[in-house]
Amino acid sequence: MTPDTLLLLSGGIDSAYCMWRALLEGRTLLVHHVHLTNREGRVAYEAQAVKRILDWMRGQGLTRFIYSESAFDYGTVRYVVRDHCIWALWIGILMSDPKYKHIRHVIRTDHWDSDADGPDGPVMQRAHRRYRNLSYEVCERELIWEHPIQHMMKAEVVRATPPDLLKLCWWCRHPTPSGKPCHRCYTCRLVDAALSGGGRGPVLEAKVIAPFRCKLTKQNYSPGDVYRHPNEERMQYLASLEPPRVEWPPKGNESGETTLEAEPRHVGGGWYELPDGGRVRGKDAALAALRGG
Repeated sequence: MTPDTLLLLSGGIDSAYCMWRALLEGRTLLVHHVHLTNREGRVAYEAQAVKRILDWMRGQGLTRFIYSESAFDYGTVRYVVRDHCIWALWIGILMSDPKYKHIRHVIRTDHWDSDADGPDGPVMQRAHRRYRNLSYEVCERELIWEHPIQHMMKAEVVRATPPDLLKLCWWCRHPTPSGKPCHRCYTCRLVDAALSGGGRGPVLEAKVIAPFRCKLTKQNYSPGDVYRHPNEERMQYLASLEPPRVEWPPKGNESGETTLEAEPRHVGGGWYELPDGGRVRGKDAALAALRGG
């Protein structure tokens, strides 16, 4: 078995969902877990979740993966950096190994609201740069980064994950002394809202028709760009300005309930993602699937 893609499995919902989808597509994965020990105290719960998830995948007949693991211990250091800095380091280490020189694709499991400012905001953009730069400095080769759920809200990922897989995951960053989720950390709040039937819905898209700078993400937009936000009131507000910043509702959709005309999104390796979350290899095949051909 020769893996073609690396996926870091944390034991959380996002990485478990991405692993499940990739294996369903017939891809062969190198799945790696980092036992991350720090003052947050979640290392044991994540390790238990990883074991449950791997057993579940095997039970579903999804066995096209090789599993490896490593550890990173902060020791007596109390300060904790963003987890993706540690992940990027280990990606670089793994991709330096000559036996994995054929692997070029890395699946990142960041969703739309991984950070409060969204995927186009400065926080997430800095995270992307750190990921790429740190990994490159270690392995000294360019990797192809895939973001299969970046267009999805956390609530969408929760709802799309098979229920029996979902219950095996661990997502709390600050477990209580009794080993229960804290229900206070950022991830707990997102998951709790989704499990209760709440949470923000799908990300809406609007065509930019006048240049503006988003006060929320500080990103500059030009005519022809696509502006994304989960709140329709935000779209309505931008469309009400003079001149209108975005076209809302999109032409041909007076209700504003759907997004712009969909196009397949290239996610690497010749695979294209369709609006319904399915994947097709080859752009022509993806366009044909959109047309119902």
